[in-house]
Amino acid sequence: MAKKKRRTPKKEEEEYEFIPPEFDEEEFLINDIRTTKVAAVTSLLAVILGVFAFFLTEFVGVYGGLLLFLVSIGALGTILRLLRLDVDNIERKSMLGNYIMFFMLFLAVWIICMNPPVSDHVSPEISKPTLLYDGNEVELLGDTFTVQVSGDLGGVINVVVTDNGKIDNVIIKVSEEEYPMEYVGNNTYSYTLSLSPNNTYPFTIYAEDTAGNNKISLLYRVVT
Repeated sequence: MAKKKRRTPKKEEEEYEFIPPEFDEEEFLINDIRTTKVAAVTSLLAVILGVFAFFLTEFVGVYGGLLLFLVSIGALGTILRLLRLDVDNIERKSMLGNYIMFFMLFLAVWIICMNPPVSDHVSPEISKPTLLYDGNEVELLGDTFTVQVSGDLGGVINVVVTDNGKIDNVIIKVSEEEYPMEYVGNNTYSYTLSLSPNNTYPFTIYAEDTAGNNKISLLYRVVT
């Protein structure tokens, strides 16, 4: 005769009751205001010091602005404390974000001030010249154009000059004599050089923008 299996009574499952932590609304608001205030002051400092770095660059040089940038990054926490801001009770993640924001905003303001329309510190760029003779382009070999002269045709020297601002003037210096080059559109300047047989015409091109930045090209030659 089979024995009856004894039923084991099921244990009553323990009920788990989630008890949310107490929310301190006042402390939350204080921390939020503290974090916002530090972020706002950090942004303002980045703008002010970025402008000051621009003036240092103007009167001292770019290394002056760079030195201010590095010192400002290293001393940011101290500066905020001197302004009586409670940075010690701000989360590390939030403070790291403030440093990154300061870094980016400082650089952005400095770079914007260093470029038009605020200022211009970049010299013009001068392309390699081209030479047209009798409607044909003469090949530049190294630094020399070699032309087979016939008649009294001139050689047309063209050069492209670009700048982040505005070009003031472009001058070609041929055998110690200076001549203005004519603007013909598309950043291109042109000069017609009178050529005679069995001669060499060394020339350089000088470009200056309205901010006074200038550039001189390499020395080129036209050999006939």
